[in-house]
Amino acid sequence: ASATLAPERRSLVLEVVARLIFHPVLVLSVYLLLCAENLPGGGFVAGLTAGVAFIARYLAGGRHELADAVRFKPGLFTGLGLFLST
Repeated sequence: ASATLAPERRSLVLEVVARLIFHPVLVLSVYLLLCAENLPGGGFVAGLTAGVAFIARYLAGGRHELADAVRFKPGLFTGLGLFLST
């Protein structure tokens, strides 16, 4: 199995745009979380914004390229969050 999508199935424009917006959208997500965490829906909007960044990167290059862009294990943070919330 290849590490990324086949070259004929990749969109150059989508890949470049996804790489350009990935980190700024994550920074925007953290900003939204910190500024609106005490307001109704603030954390939800921050999570949606981060999700858009991850989905764009996944659609552009597949799961292996997304794993290369994100250096942490999402399952570990999910488990840690559930542990801290109980």
